[in-house]
Amino acid sequence: MKLKWPLHEIEIASEDYAFMEKIANNNLFKLVSNEMSYWRWNNLCRVADKVKVKCQQRGYDPKQVAPKFLSQFFEGASLEDSDNLQEIWAEIFLGESEKENSYSLRTLDVLKKMSHEEAQLFFNVSPLFLKIHNGLFLFESPKLFDTYKLSYEKRLKLQDVGLIGEQPMLPTAFPFNSNHQLPIILGNQVLILTDTTKTREILNLRVYNVSNAGRELFNIINSSTDNDYNKALGYELENTLGESISVSLSNIISISPNGGIEIEEENLLRKES
Repeated sequence: MKLKWPLHEIEIASEDYAFMEKIANNNLFKLVSNEMSYWRWNNLCRVADKVKVKCQQRGYDPKQVAPKFLSQFFEGASLEDSDNLQEIWAEIFLGESEKENSYSLRTLDVLKKMSHEEAQLFFNVSPLFLKIHNGLFLFESPKLFDTYKLSYEKRLKLQDVGLIGEQPMLPTAFPFNSNHQLPIILGNQVLILTDTTKTREILNLRVYNVSNAGRELFNIINSSTDNDYNKALGYELENTLGESISVSLSNIISISPNGGIEIEEENLLRKES
């Protein structure tokens, strides 16, 4: 079937149109499709096709999402012509279809406003993010920022778009667990900071907070592990935290639902090159 605009027309398979009607509130879908420009409609069709492919790959029968979410989704996804970012929009829709409120409207707004340059910056920085307890952070280190070319201007861009918080004025206090350890997950590796005195309750680290939108997008993009950065961070922590805190870096074997981490025995900070 063909959808026509004053200067363009677009060919769309009947099953694709039917799929879009299935996943959307019918009245809202018709309203949006009638008022949308050719370029935006084409973008939305590409996103919908990615959703359909993902559903087929996962054997999932998609469900309609709430109209309020859907209207924001249509508004944002139809403005995106980057293939990589369309993949993210498709994952967001699929996640929301599987479980309502999986993604906040704020995340959709942040993604909609991101330029291609800002998105690429976020992709490049994401391997440097630290998972500590239930939060996501970026360690403040002028030396590492210089090595990884994460200038003040670039960090400011991430702040302005709503992905990270402002530069930390004070350190953040992280509690040790019952084993006097603080695990820091970096991709498929974990830094374990251990209080050898067994007397401290918290460890202060200077970090940028990654926003809720940043966390939700981070969980989608499946960033790679930067082994060199992880080692460099481990060595810096060793040098700055003192002898009372031991630092080890290990490959992760598995993480249990309750947060328990199974690791390989080898300390990669002591591995001979």
